[in-house]
Amino acid sequence: MLSPYVMPGIQEGTDTINFVFMSACYSTIEKETSVTKEQILSKVRKRPYVDAKKVIAIALRKHTKIKVIDIGIEFNVDHSTISHYIKVFDSLYKHDSAFRELYDRLTYSLIEKQLI
Repeated sequence: MLSPYVMPGIQEGTDTINFVFMSACYSTIEKETSVTKEQILSKVRKRPYVDAKKVIAIALRKHTKIKVIDIGIEFNVDHSTISHYIKVFDSLYKHDSAFRELYDRLTYSLIEKQLI
């Protein structure tokens, strides 16, 4: 069993699934955009890093049972930041083609890996 300190918010029985899901998200984003996990988790506010963080946070919220507060802990941001990402998702997806493309590529990759 994974320690809850390794992956905050995971529950007994779902820890492996969530860890695999997170790993798949990070590897897909790195493959598609060359943005590494370390860059995503950094405090740097460059657009590619923030968009990658948004896409992963939204995918985690939509497709896992991880709480918003625990997603915030994973990314070292306040839970309200994650809530904001979720709130503005529809607008971003509709109007920002680069964001839409990145989210779709992540989603298709997770479908191919049978994680969603």
